[in-house]
Amino acid sequence: MLIGNVTHGRTDWGDFLEGLQNLKDRICAFDNLMGAYRDAARDKRYRSEVISFSLKLGENLREIQKQLLEMTYKVGKYREFYVRYPKPRLVMALCFRDRVVQWAIYRQINPYLDKRYIEHSYGCRKEKGTLAAAECLQNWQQLISRKPDAGEWYLVKGDVSRLCQKTSAREAPKPRFLCSRKKMSG
Repeated sequence: MLIGNVTHGRTDWGDFLEGLQNLKDRICAFDNLMGAYRDAARDKRYRSEVISFSLKLGENLREIQKQLLEMTYKVGKYREFYVRYPKPRLVMALCFRDRVVQWAIYRQINPYLDKRYIEHSYGCRKEKGTLAAAECLQNWQQLISRKPDAGEWYLVKGDVSRLCQKTSAREAPKPRFLCSRKKMSG
């Protein structure tokens, strides 16, 4: 992934790197950790791990802050569970404490990364997402179907099979691409 604005073959790294100055201090700031806690707890306030964390909120956030500043923070174990819709798959979720840290990092880095993504990148972005991606695809399909050579165009639906499954440290994932081709109808 290329990060930075490309203008006539030149990447604008200066603005990007300048925005990331003092990043560690901003991630570890108590106000940022408190905001990260709120973001991580959104719609999950009544889960047992969120309630336990919230009972000693200040103490937990100060402990996270100390570990991050001293660079001794360790990610905890993943909670594994299966979901069955739309297809059965194993989900590995971080514990609540780790989600707070993840949000703390995201809150500081995302503003610099988001404005450097291409326009048609839809995952995990404000005012984007699945619906916006589907609407854009539908618009493109309609534009193509109006072309005189629409019958020669193909729609390729692709998926990366088993990319996110657990792999050992020695074994790199070998993605398989499953594609189906559908001819565009005029």
